[in-house]
Amino acid sequence: MKFIGPHFYIAKKPSNALLVLVVLLLCVFFLKDFIPVKPPMQWEEQVMAQHQKWIDSTAKSSLTKPIIYPFNPNNLTDHRAYVLGMEPYSIDRLLSFRKSGKWIHSAEEFKSVTGIEDDLMA
Repeated sequence: MKFIGPHFYIAKKPSNALLVLVVLLLCVFFLKDFIPVKPPMQWEEQVMAQHQKWIDSTAKSSLTKPIIYPFNPNNLTDHRAYVLGMEPYSIDRLLSFRKSGKWIHSAEEFKSVTGIEDDLMA
């Protein structure tokens, strides 16, 4: 028993704090049934119907076909090209092409200048 004893020795102040903590936890465990609990809030039918109407309208708007905006690669910045998913070497090729004073006039020319794949082009 001498081997077990010294490992579990606690000074007087921490042991008092531990005792108070255990008593408080036991009090909360036994007294929680006596604390009144509010019933869940009842929603009005009109408010629920209005909320459901809003949910349905957002679901319908998400099912519509997305708007495809016109794309002009001549005004493309390096940040916007990175956000669109272009590789850094493609962005560099495009910017060097633009620095030489040339303009891109078609999608095929854009693809040949940047060297991007067909799936990104689509």
